[in-house]
Amino acid sequence: MKMCGAVAATLLWTGAAMAQATVELEPGFSVDKELLAKAQKEGKVSYWCSLTEPECAQAAKRFEEISKIKVEFVRLSTGGILTRITKERSANIHSVDIISHGDPPVWETIYKPKKWLVQYVAEGVKKYSKEYKDAEGFYAAHWMIANGFGYNTSQVSAADVPKKYTDLLDPRWKGKIAMPHPKHSGGFNEAVTILSKMFGWDFFQKLNANQPLVTIGSQFNLKPIIVNGERQIALHGADALFISEAKKGSPVGIIYPEEGTVINQIFCGLVADGPNPNAGKVLMEWLHSASYQTTVAASYWLVPHPDATYPTDRVPLKDLKVLTLPGTEAQSATEAREKFSDIFGG
Repeated sequence: MKMCGAVAATLLWTGAAMAQATVELEPGFSVDKELLAKAQKEGKVSYWCSLTEPECAQAAKRFEEISKIKVEFVRLSTGGILTRITKERSANIHSVDIISHGDPPVWETIYKPKKWLVQYVAEGVKKYSKEYKDAEGFYAAHWMIANGFGYNTSQVSAADVPKKYTDLLDPRWKGKIAMPHPKHSGGFNEAVTILSKMFGWDFFQKLNANQPLVTIGSQFNLKPIIVNGERQIALHGADALFISEAKKGSPVGIIYPEEGTVINQIFCGLVADGPNPNAGKVLMEWLHSASYQTTVAASYWLVPHPDATYPTDRVPLKDLKVLTLPGTEAQSATEAREKFSDIFGG
């Protein structure tokens, strides 16, 4: 009986210790108390953010409020981050704890081989579908861009808007389509790689015959072109931007192609030899939490956490037919970018 009592006491102590091992910083986000204490001692975290500048600032402010850790953030695109971290590593400078951007091949063919990332799997990542996280634990998506056909509702009715990628080849859309160039848009490079495998390069040859406007910049530059009526259809339009613009009363809409919607995953990873490794881990935990991703989803972006909630007027991730490009397709993406340039110039 004494042994049973000792075992029971041990179990009670262990349960109590485990219950106190984490602390809830906000509903939907708890973190290891010991890790948090180490992070607060570091006092700050450096984060290269890929959301819009206001969204990065909002995230930094909220994290500082709940964690008491200062966030030093810079808003950078994929190219900006890659250029900066390459220069810093060459000079043996280690100024950043977390980087965030899309373009899967960069993570697979540059960061991982160069050992610029630390393996770290946040609790939230354990709930993700496998296609939204690195199998080796070096990076995972924390928000995503769904890209459909954005269109001007004053010029194109919902009944007439293209429903399939192949509908864009109809001569009726000659001179009415806008799209990015894969040399300037990593997200569209993913789409070109995927679509060339689905339809072959004959698809793009025929699309070129419809004289699309090929823009310099990312898919984010397509929205104003459609809003002002310069073109009627955006190929690879970021749906969150079109949904938000429509809510403001602008004449735009979004439709998801029947063959599937190309999803650009925006990954984040913990940088090796970062100046604040513990604070970096706490921020990583938060970026992959249901609470943070619910906030991101409120701006109509997609998120991989299954417990995050979406606004009622946006299609959730689980209801979309998703097309994604694995990071291992780096060579295919490079070839697709060059072949596209052969056809469209640039």
